Amino acid sequence: MRKIPILCLGFLATFNALVHSAAAAATNSPITIQIDAAADRHAISPLIYGVAFASSNDLKALNLPLNRSGGNSTTRYNWQTNASNHANDWYFESLSESGSGPGASVDGFISDSKNGGAQAMITVPIIGWVAKLGPNSQRLSSYSIAKYGAQTDSDWQWFADAGNGVRSSDGQEITTNDPTDANLSVTTNFQSGWVQHLTNRWGTASSNGVRYYIMDNEWSIWHSTHRDVHPVGATMDEVLEKFCDYATLVKGMDTNALVLGPEEWGWSGYLYSGYDQQYGSQHNWSSFPDRAAHGNQDYMPWLLNQIHQRSTASGKRFTNGTFWRESASDEGPSLRSRAIAQATAVSTVSQGRQTSMWGMRRRLATCSTAWCVGPSSPRPIESWVKTKMLRSRMIAAMRRALRE
Repeated sequence: MRKIPILCLGFLATFNALVHSAAAAATNSPITIQIDAAADRHAISPLIYGVAFASSNDLKALNLPLNRSGGNSTTRYNWQTNASNHANDWYFESLSESGSGPGASVDGFISDSKNGGAQAMITVPIIGWVAKLGPNSQRLSSYSIAKYGAQTDSDWQWFADAGNGVRSSDGQEITTNDPTDANLSVTTNFQSGWVQHLTNRWGTASSNGVRYYIMDNEWSIWHSTHRDVHPVGATMDEVLEKFCDYATLVKGMDTNALVLGPEEWGWSGYLYSGYDQQYGSQHNWSSFPDRAAHGNQDYMPWLLNQIHQRSTASGKRFTNGTFWRESASDEGPSLRSRAIAQATAVSTVSQGRQTSMWGMRRRLATCSTAWCVGPSSPRPIESWVKTKMLRSRMIAAMRRALRE
């Protein structure tokens, strides 16, 4: 053990004032802090590190164990036609993906991941809609200008009829569109065919097949990113039911597969459901009906606790890990594309080893409403984090949800 003398220069003036004001302190005494570098040490699981859509060469170069197929376009991936709707990212267009045949683009992704020495993490759509293509695999759009009138922007270069869903006449979003213009309504039966395809093609999780299944992407902003098919924010109950339904599906078809979720977009997605985020933004963040209907509980801890209760009652674990992503606003723009699969290893979560959370209070103490979208009062996010509620509630809920 090494003793290190510390000079607290930043507090020297205050320290001196306190010393001189104390009658019993005739002279300054040296201050030492004992540091045991060998205490409380443990290995960091490699499964907390990963990337999204990396090539096999990139995976080899970075020596990363996880490769995620995720993002907005995966929310409506149609494995049968190998097509995705790109939502608000690109004019709500349904487009063919690379490769030919059912599931081709994801199969190619899995192959690249394996060749790079990584495990593929596959996103399973649970929103209830998938992309639809026209005759001869022609692209379709949810906001046809011919059908819904002039709009403030369009895909003028590649598909001029595809608008952005915002009327030119008044600048308001189009809310009367037919979601079946470029999409198909589906149920768990549709996705069961895909899980069957994946297990047939690659084997089960225990035989080096697909091991990780992520339950969709950024549920609490579906009403924005995917407003053409889900214009109303997802409620706490809706997300719970969808998650458990699709988790049950995956577990039923591949017992050893690991289901990952929740996966959210940012801090607002840990505090408020999609319904409350949408309602709050329209009412000056003055009230949150969904939260109020659930005992005024924070969205994510409530959800994880409910998943745990469902898992306990059924005897099946519905989630094997949560998906954690750093914010570009927190650490820099390079992290916008770096997906960190937080707590994929069950032992990592159950022992409280969320490395991304170790410095949470340090990084988030200055969290600003510029990216922590939500009310500045009466419940400021800065105060919420500083009181340790985020860290303690999230970790406690994670442990309960992931407990054997």
